[in-house]
Amino acid sequence: MFTLKSEPQDKLSVVKQGFHFYLHTFWVALPYSLLAAGFILVPQLFIDVTAPSAVENFLHQTPFVLATIVSWLIGFILLSALIFRLHCITEQLPLTFLNSILHALFKLIPLLLLGIVYTLMIISGTLFLIIPGIILAVSLMFSFILFITDNQNVLPTLLTSHRLVWGNWWHALLIISLPLLIDIAVSLGVLLLLFTLFKHYQSGLLELYRSLCFANIVIQALFIPLIFCTALSLLNDLRCRQAAPLPRW
Repeated sequence: MFTLKSEPQDKLSVVKQGFHFYLHTFWVALPYSLLAAGFILVPQLFIDVTAPSAVENFLHQTPFVLATIVSWLIGFILLSALIFRLHCITEQLPLTFLNSILHALFKLIPLLLLGIVYTLMIISGTLFLIIPGIILAVSLMFSFILFITDNQNVLPTLLTSHRLVWGNWWHALLIISLPLLIDIAVSLGVLLLLFTLFKHYQSGLLELYRSLCFANIVIQALFIPLIFCTALSLLNDLRCRQAAPLPRW
């Protein structure tokens, strides 16, 4: 049984709680993250990067583009289901794999709408300066989790996320950045290792590219649950901070 703390914590404690949550739910979360990473990244395997204008040829293959969009949607559904499954674990609520998928499917259209609104707001902030886009990206990042776990509409989830994060923006940024930076560092390390090996054995570009795709699927399957567990622990901490009474002075 895993429970989140009921009082505000410092940054290190939130990170530790997220990691313990990750270890506790690893085998439950792995099927979701592995399937999601597969559906999202496997279409890349069918792009022949050695062909001239590979990206342009890809865009002109309508059936393949449609299949890729469907594959991404399935991956998005699996990620949403994983978030809901992790949330139910923290609330001690029983939930099966199938029920979590059905819950994600039920919320798919509003979630896509939320994604469009979120993206437009980030782009709008970035058009003026880079910094406003970053500020909005962090302050609104919990809207997806709130929409999946709470019975709120699209706009209220954005407002709720902003209110939770705004007074603790740096606190939230530093905590959520840690698993993301580790993910990027591991991915770059694997890229460098594979590039060195393939250069040593004089393998072709296509083999290197496909090996990177397979490696990335495994890496993301391992890191997606860690990122989500850290985000849920951080969200709980922000809620505790919001509910905590203000000091008398």
